[in-house]
Amino acid sequence: MRRPALLLATIAALAAAGTAQAATPKIPADDLKAIRTVLRSWVPDVIGRRDPLAAYGLATDALRSTTTRAQWKQGDLPVTPYPADPKRFGIKPILVTPDDVIFDLMLQPRKGSTAGVSVYTTEVQLVNGHWQVASQYPTAQFASPGDQRAITAAPDLGPHKQGVHQRTVLGNGWMVALIAVILVPLAAVPIALVIVWRRSRAPELDDETRARAAMPWR
Repeated sequence: MRRPALLLATIAALAAAGTAQAATPKIPADDLKAIRTVLRSWVPDVIGRRDPLAAYGLATDALRSTTTRAQWKQGDLPVTPYPADPKRFGIKPILVTPDDVIFDLMLQPRKGSTAGVSVYTTEVQLVNGHWQVASQYPTAQFASPGDQRAITAAPDLGPHKQGVHQRTVLGNGWMVALIAVILVPLAAVPIALVIVWRRSRAPELDDETRARAAMPWR
């Protein structure tokens, strides 16, 4: 009777271990402190474009290699600008190894800005005992205060795909004219009703995204 019980206990332990591994990874306290120190300069100087050259040494060689030092100084660098509050940001780890950490960096807009909360997926690497930023790009943009409910996700922030081939479905001019005469008036009525309805509505505050943006990130 002991063998089935032992087998069940082993299966339960393996399942618990798998669940623990699937949980959000944790950045060691010392590394987290060092990374946050880097971000306290990086966020205002690079993302906020306060003084990009002051944070030049906080980037890896690979990241700096995409621009010249003069371009970096002018703010022409491979990190999308954002009017970030330098004192309010949060970190949510995605992948943690001893010398490489990937995390989502949630940024709050600085006072007076009309921008919404933004999330930048960021990678930092340990180089010669110091953490440096290896890559950083926006992956989500929350609606700004007063805007209608909206979140711009990573595919919307990337370049649009080019070279989409168009297909000719209707080849005869008379058929196109006939469809235009019949269908356009039918389609115009519901479209007009939708436009009037939307204009009559007061803009919804983005309460859901506000709640997500205010979540306790580290």
